[in-house]
Amino acid sequence: MENEIIEKIINFEEIIFIGSSDPQEKIEKIISSNPRLTFYIDDIKYIKSINMTFGIDYKVKVIYKNKDLEYKDIYMLSTENELLSLLARYVGNYKSKLAVVFDFGIDIDQTFEKFKIKYWTMYPNFSSASISGFSVRNKHFYIIDFVYRIGKVKLNMMENEVKSEVNRISQLLFSDDYPQELKVYLAHNYLATTITYY
Repeated sequence: MENEIIEKIINFEEIIFIGSSDPQEKIEKIISSNPRLTFYIDDIKYIKSINMTFGIDYKVKVIYKNKDLEYKDIYMLSTENELLSLLARYVGNYKSKLAVVFDFGIDIDQTFEKFKIKYWTMYPNFSSASISGFSVRNKHFYIIDFVYRIGKVKLNMMENEVKSEVNRISQLLFSDDYPQELKVYLAHNYLATTITYY
């Protein structure tokens, strides 16, 4: 039942059947054992109704927030280094939003400054980030929105142009039966003779 409730919250279902036990206790237990759900829940209203056998059924009506935040982009972290590594991965993949949960207070602004100093030259398209946060039940929650110099649509167009050119060149240079070593050698020689650096 607990996994079903979690799945319904992740899928933003507004009315969730809880059963005949105390709904508030059950929901609080689920959230405390899955704090990432906190990013989604703005408010919960508890509904009690009588069923056909005159028993009491409980439901909750959930009001959601952060619907644009995917569950896979919410991480439980325990060290600053984990956050630095995650920031590098997300910016390197041009992701737009990241959410993290810590069991302890962290100076997220200072950590982000460390990230910029350490990785700035590696990610020239990265422009800035906005960070918002809150604390609930001794846990600290942060949402990081990344901003890039080139928008995702333009970037996708540029990446598609590059892929198209790579395919065109590989058809000129390679045959399917060439061994990998020969392909690497031919690609190296092609790049060495045709690319001019600024």
